[in-house]
Amino acid sequence: MNLYLNTRDELYVINLEKVMFMQADDHYTYIYYVSGYKFMIPFGLSKIETAMTKYPDVSSFIIRLGRSHIINTKCLARINNAKQIVVLSDNKDNNYTLKVSKAVIKDITNRFTLLCDNQISENSSS
Repeated sequence: MNLYLNTRDELYVINLEKVMFMQADDHYTYIYYVSGYKFMIPFGLSKIETAMTKYPDVSSFIIRLGRSHIINTKCLARINNAKQIVVLSDNKDNNYTLKVSKAVIKDITNRFTLLCDNQISENSSS
């Protein structure tokens, strides 16, 4: 599934299924693919998010994390509440750590806790 964004001079094609995460940098966004490829586009996250609304299937695996990130939940490796980090993993077993706010950690933890049918926690009895 490709997202097409154009400027006056260029057309950018973003394969959303290959995106690991997107990171805001002022009015620009860095796109990180699961292959390790990284590039910058001259659009802010809000414009990208608006463009993605045309693809309803994307919301099942691409989510916004606060003001700075959009992630592919298929790449989610770990959430650490105490350290306020989200860890993503690419196809080459490289980990990417994203520092996020307490509110974002709470939101993403709640989303995934609700999705888990079979929860295992350190407090569960054996």
